[in-house]
Amino acid sequence: MPDSKSYREQDPFNSPGSPRTAGSDRIWLERLSDVLARYWRALPDLLTSPVEYVINLIRTVASVLGALIMVVLKTFYVLLPATSHSARDDARYDRQKSADLSGMIQTLVQENRLDRYQVKILTDCWLDQMAWTSARATRERNADELIRWWQIIFGVLIPVLVNVQTPDRMFDLGFTLLSQDVVISTLGITVAILTAVYQFRRPEQRWRHYRTLAERYQTEFWSYVSLSGTYRGLDHRQAFHLFNSRMIHIREEDVTKFFGEVVPASPQAKEAERALQGGR
Repeated sequence: MPDSKSYREQDPFNSPGSPRTAGSDRIWLERLSDVLARYWRALPDLLTSPVEYVINLIRTVASVLGALIMVVLKTFYVLLPATSHSARDDARYDRQKSADLSGMIQTLVQENRLDRYQVKILTDCWLDQMAWTSARATRERNADELIRWWQIIFGVLIPVLVNVQTPDRMFDLGFTLLSQDVVISTLGITVAILTAVYQFRRPEQRWRHYRTLAERYQTEFWSYVSLSGTYRGLDHRQAFHLFNSRMIHIREEDVTKFFGEVVPASPQAKEAERALQGGR
């Protein structure tokens, strides 16, 4: 007698391609019901997804536009002279740096590594010298950027105003009339004056010179404080005279370089100096 397994295998309704049995239909109905239930549960998400997509798209576009606007504004902000947006930061940094240097000297005094004579030289001579040099470098940088900034602006405005077509070559300001030729001539004279002042003062050369000098002073000071480099193997009392002589040497080099390269004498002055030396 065949068992149940062989009977099911011989059943034409359970063979492939045969009509489904009642149990088979029940299984398919359960699967269909499960699928419909999943779709029914996901229906709110399907209905809100287009709205969310549009909202996310709007947010993305707004973020991109905001980033572009910030880049443009930041570009103008960065291109402005440093004195227009970093003057307070520069002053705060200089005060903090001076306080750090003074604090380091006080630490050395408390640890009895320096005597009063050495502390007075450090405080009255070299700290003031470093502070003055750093402040002068910032001033010359600001002068260089301001002069160049106005040269650029006025230099661009002149050809624009020359090509502007106005009735009777007059600018109507509402409360008065201003001659176009007068405006152009004034801007041209201003650019010429700025160029002459720039060539006379040489703020870029002065800025580079003072900034380099300030960094040399600070490097030497911290090398002395940390007893590194030239001062290795010495204590602060023993190394003070070496430090003082090296700082004096840096200042002497500064004077020679300043009058020889930064603000060299005019040809007439050099000729007069050579004639005076020849007469001797």
